[in-house]
Amino acid sequence: MSFSSQFISMSCGLIKLGDLFELYRENRNLPQVKSFNEELNQFFYADIQEISCHKDPCKKINTSKDCIIVPVNSSLLAARGWKNAEKINQNDILVVDYGHNGVEWSVAECAATSCLPDKMTCFNLVLRRASNFVISSHYHGAGFIIKSS
Repeated sequence: MSFSSQFISMSCGLIKLGDLFELYRENRNLPQVKSFNEELNQFFYADIQEISCHKDPCKKINTSKDCIIVPVNSSLLAARGWKNAEKINQNDILVVDYGHNGVEWSVAECAATSCLPDKMTCFNLVLRRASNFVISSHYHGAGFIIKSS
């Protein structure tokens, strides 16, 4: 599993992050990205302004049901606000999207974390009216709310 092989929640469904970057490079019409409004406590869709590609150190984060890989310089939405991925530890409570009706969210307890030995290809998304997006490791997995550095 790599960062680019994970799925991002879009207005048209789930797309692998690497495939989304290819669509962007080809100047294709892009769907909107699922984002979370903390003030209204709900999900909405935002337009992509830019996607950049770079190599970053990454961290694997496991819950009892799912796992994701994120750049260590990104942040995830936790029960007590945004937390830098590098500082997420076992027993931290993360906010997750289970996709129920497109607006509900839940929490998942972090079971384990590990830093990965090699830098991975990562993508930074710049969105209009939003600063975060939802990713998951597999098609039916929980969506973790991530904020790029």
